[in-house]
Amino acid sequence: MATPSAKNLYIGSGQVFFDRFDDDENRTGLRHLGNVPKFDLKTEVTKIEKKSSMDAAKSTYDEAVTEKKVSADLTVEEFDPSNLALALYGTEGIINQAAGTVANERQKAYKGRFIQLGAYNVSNVKVKRLTGLPSVVGAAAPFGTITGDGTVTSSGTYTGNAVEDYYVTISAAPTAPGDLAGCKMEWKKGLSGIYGVETNVTTAAITLELGIRVTFHLDAAQTFAVGDTWKIPVSPTQTEYVAGKDFKTDNVLLRGGLISIPETSAIADATDVYIDYTVPEGKYPKIATVTAKSIRGYLLFLGDPSKGSAYNGEFWKVTITPNGNIPLIGTEYAGFDITVTCLDDKENHPDEPLHRLVKLN
Repeated sequence: MATPSAKNLYIGSGQVFFDRFDDDENRTGLRHLGNVPKFDLKTEVTKIEKKSSMDAAKSTYDEAVTEKKVSADLTVEEFDPSNLALALYGTEGIINQAAGTVANERQKAYKGRFIQLGAYNVSNVKVKRLTGLPSVVGAAAPFGTITGDGTVTSSGTYTGNAVEDYYVTISAAPTAPGDLAGCKMEWKKGLSGIYGVETNVTTAAITLELGIRVTFHLDAAQTFAVGDTWKIPVSPTQTEYVAGKDFKTDNVLLRGGLISIPETSAIADATDVYIDYTVPEGKYPKIATVTAKSIRGYLLFLGDPSKGSAYNGEFWKVTITPNGNIPLIGTEYAGFDITVTCLDDKENHPDEPLHRLVKLN
């Protein structure tokens, strides 16, 4: 299109591809860089001047080009590991995490701090005491109105694994005061539970279940009345700390394998604990930062302008250098800058050693 013409005006856009060389400068495959809102191509020519010494004006007698350099400043917005490796001057890799279940991993817990596990995306976290607290069979306490005046005591070693309340009720009163003859009882687990078979009451302890025992006693003139009920609370051996109270996790913490120990935790400060958790199988891309000897490759630009002619650019051999910060925290869409420098590739492209632009429409 000849000039002047408004059709030659240009509002640029396009796609950018990069093929990173390996250590032997072999191509490894063309990859899309994603959304690149800035591609500023820059040609720098360095000259020296020779001033005339034949008159006072010292006018320019001659000039010579001493250096030619082509580079481009790009802003990359897609936080793909391969893109980040360019901005961090790093190399890519994979962390292969095997699935498994971890039991009794010993860690030290500090109030107001975090425990870091050796895995990602963990689940089913339990924090346990090294030595569990013993189970408890609580004292039998009157439940509701008690008409009789006999004594009921609880005992035993609870072998269950849940916190429960047991209810013991007199179903038949003694035939005479001070004597347990004729007395019967029944029991249930939980207030909404169902009473079982009646049991004859004697002076011997009666075993309910799971090691819980109850004993009935009458002194002279004492008796039990039908409907008298006692509640016996029980709790199992306490090996686990309470999730959400003694330790806390959430999706973000679990993703990084962290457990929070709040200041209000029942875990004593600087105490060793056991931790159980589940590890999922996973393959996690990683960037080993600042480990690249250099970042070299082939760069391709496919123009698709909003206004103007489409140009494709081929950059035969370039180096990439980070050029700025990577905003890992912010309130705007993040991006990072890199600088591309064209190297001389006269060996393979003698007529266009740095790059070329091709007008395609």
